[in-house]
Amino acid sequence: MLTKQRMFLKEQIKELKTKLMSPNWLMSEKMVFLGALYSGMLIFLFTIYAASLWQNREAMKASLVTLELKGKSFSKREEKKALFLQNYKGSDTEYLEHHVKPLYFLQKDTDLLERLLSETHTEYTPIEKRHSFLKSEQNSLSFVKLTEKAERDYLEMTWGLLHPVEISYEDLQHLLALVEGKKIGCFTPEERRPELFFKKFTLTPKEGGAVFLVDFEIVQREPHA
Repeated sequence: MLTKQRMFLKEQIKELKTKLMSPNWLMSEKMVFLGALYSGMLIFLFTIYAASLWQNREAMKASLVTLELKGKSFSKREEKKALFLQNYKGSDTEYLEHHVKPLYFLQKDTDLLERLLSETHTEYTPIEKRHSFLKSEQNSLSFVKLTEKAERDYLEMTWGLLHPVEISYEDLQHLLALVEGKKIGCFTPEERRPELFFKKFTLTPKEGGAVFLVDFEIVQREPHA
């Protein structure tokens, strides 16, 4: 039995040597190897190509989204610009000077004090002192320009007061109507009003609550000339 196994192994070895020495067998084995190598390279290159296509697709999608957002932003900016020009083109650049600064406050108090002074015929009393204050520049609006800057579509200025002023509730309604551009109580804004809004506003009630001490800053915007 052992002798037969040895003879079988010798024949297998002899056959393998014969195949190895055969040019046809070597060529076929090379072809198989080269084919497998070529297929592997194709798969590798296809994987890289597919990944590149996916990255390019995602980059293209991101670019399209960015362009779409920029387009919407530009469209909204143009709409706001058109609306701003529609509302404020030809506005009065001296609106505050013409309509807000001349406001006279606490008119009823002034009239009452004048009647009292005419009846008492006194020269200097607390009544006369109060009357003088209400009619003086101390209780009138005096604006000072705090900032001025040119934006893309408009000129913007910030105005402040040289000093606070005393006003009544009716005076407050009149002031707000002129600045904010809408009817408040019986008061309405004037025509050709530029864009105005309060940047700061403080209102402090004085004793009794019928009189208020007010101080504020106003932002004014107007289209470029």
